[in-house]
Amino acid sequence: MIRIRNLAVPFTETASLEDLAAKRLMLPPQQIAGVVIVRKAVDARRYHGAPIQFVYILDVRLEPKLEKKVLQKLRRDRNVEAAPESEAAAPLPKLHLERRPVVVGFGPAGMFAALTLARQGCEPLVLERGHDVDTRHEDIQRFWRGGALDPQSNVQFGEGGAGTFSDGKLTTRINDPHMKDVIEAFVAAGAPEEIRYLHKPHIGTDILRDVVRNIRKEIIRLGGTVRFGAQVTDLELGEEDVEAVIVNDEERIETDVVFFGIGHSARDTYRMLLERGVAMEAKPFAMGVRIEHPQEFIDRAQYGEMVREAYRNYKHNNYLTYIFSSRDFTDVARKITALREVASLRERKLPVEEPLICFSGPGSDRYVELIGKLLRQRADALFCPGGNAGIVSLYALSLFNRQL
Repeated sequence: MIRIRNLAVPFTETASLEDLAAKRLMLPPQQIAGVVIVRKAVDARRYHGAPIQFVYILDVRLEPKLEKKVLQKLRRDRNVEAAPESEAAAPLPKLHLERRPVVVGFGPAGMFAALTLARQGCEPLVLERGHDVDTRHEDIQRFWRGGALDPQSNVQFGEGGAGTFSDGKLTTRINDPHMKDVIEAFVAAGAPEEIRYLHKPHIGTDILRDVVRNIRKEIIRLGGTVRFGAQVTDLELGEEDVEAVIVNDEERIETDVVFFGIGHSARDTYRMLLERGVAMEAKPFAMGVRIEHPQEFIDRAQYGEMVREAYRNYKHNNYLTYIFSSRDFTDVARKITALREVASLRERKLPVEEPLICFSGPGSDRYVELIGKLLRQRADALFCPGGNAGIVSLYALSLFNRQL
């Protein structure tokens, strides 16, 4: 395999990656046996008038003899090199424990602890104080509609943890080889394959609910057990080791291995652990300021004149509501400017007088007003490509007793 770094491709480019790789390596396209995307990012700096571009790292498969010739020919090109050999993950050794290990909490930490233990044949028991992801979704919807809070099943507590309802962003500053294992587990459970290579990957809340459910099923298939509505309220310690956990103040479960993956909001559990003399260490944290701008402002600043033209096309043709997100705006703007992919929407005469571009947050009066206007005019489609748009739309639709 040959690795091509820093391959800049204008967002308007229509050629295939195979053709682009062939051109970069100065080969006819038929000699490209395959292309794998290693990394993909967006460069919207428009430096010295350059177009907005995707920047790729590609691994290109060639016939072995040809690969050697290409590497020799381009040996002075610092962006072309032999692709590093990928090391196959060593299989996890089987462990034999006298008692089933207990995993407390079924957020990301608890989920992957349980999955790892299950793969090692340990048949872990997962105890989660909240509900399964489907029941939890209903509980959260009920709270958003009327304010009825379930203290054990909400945005903070329940299957998948708090991140399940914050769009499933996978941003991390950790550079650990096991990160690849985590990504592969997500993909195997139904996450889009693009999270393997996107610069800022995210799964999305709707898909993430299926992913979380599928990981739970895999743990159970491997011999584990997952219990919901099971809060660990006490811990029994011996002279050196843990002896048992107490669930819901009444059930005693013997174990000598307990993993606590309880996040930062289970203050009652932390208090209990402190009272039992469990050693704890304060974790450093950083504090920042969140500044929110309308999405239109952000898109104009990042994408410049291209966005203005796209917005003008929206207004001029008097069709569509499209809730923008920066994540995929380059593709969206190209389609809108060309007026091809959305032509059928105009034919359906969607009665929209202005583009719905409003990101002032859940419950925004302006947002609700605009969605109400669409419903009164019998619009039947909302496009929400990412970010908070879908969540805010669901909230606004619920106020008009409309379901998807």
